[in-house]
Amino acid sequence: MTDFKKIEEEALLEVLHAAESYEKAALYNTEKVMQAFRKHMVSDFYLKPTTGYAYSDVGREKLDEIYADIFKTEAALVRSQ
Repeated sequence: MTDFKKIEEEALLEVLHAAESYEKAALYNTEKVMQAFRKHMVSDFYLKPTTGYAYSDVGREKLDEIYADIFKTEAALVRSQ
């Protein structure tokens, strides 16, 4: 085996190890978000556009509740601007 091939294999193993840890974190966080969506019974109703004036914006209120649940806080204020 050439030195280059050995270095290449070692580098690929390092990348694989790092990728596995990111994959675990991504799966864990995705599950947290999905649980919050189920808990707050999110449906397509909350994803529809509004007038933009924030009057009775149930989707925005639901998003605040979900963020508060995911980050384990009393309340949250989330705006996409």
